[in-house]
Amino acid sequence: MGINQKELKSILTQAVSETIENMAFMMVTNEAENPETIKSDECLKTSLLILEPYPGELGLVMSKKLLSKIAVSVYSLGEEEITENILIDVISELLNTITGSLIRRILPDNFEYELGLPESGD
Repeated sequence: MGINQKELKSILTQAVSETIENMAFMMVTNEAENPETIKSDECLKTSLLILEPYPGELGLVMSKKLLSKIAVSVYSLGEEEITENILIDVISELLNTITGSLIRRILPDNFEYELGLPESGD
């Protein structure tokens, strides 16, 4: 594959930014220094297996507060209507889209790949 860590970070940042900007119409900034500390019970996480052509796994952890803002934007719902299941759907769809975008940026055009289903958990 021939990609170094710096290139991968750049490609991943592009995939995350593009996904969130296109799905939720939110600007993404890269906060490299002093990231905010969030308690684990205030977050959701999901993971997704990459089955082909290079087996691996990607994970995504996001604050429930941010996921709720994204859900309000994506589903045109009020904040009071957002449930835990909706938040899980949002983080799963984000990871699925980010993973697809990342893989398409790494692999040659028309190269086939296979993903598993997102699995959310604590």
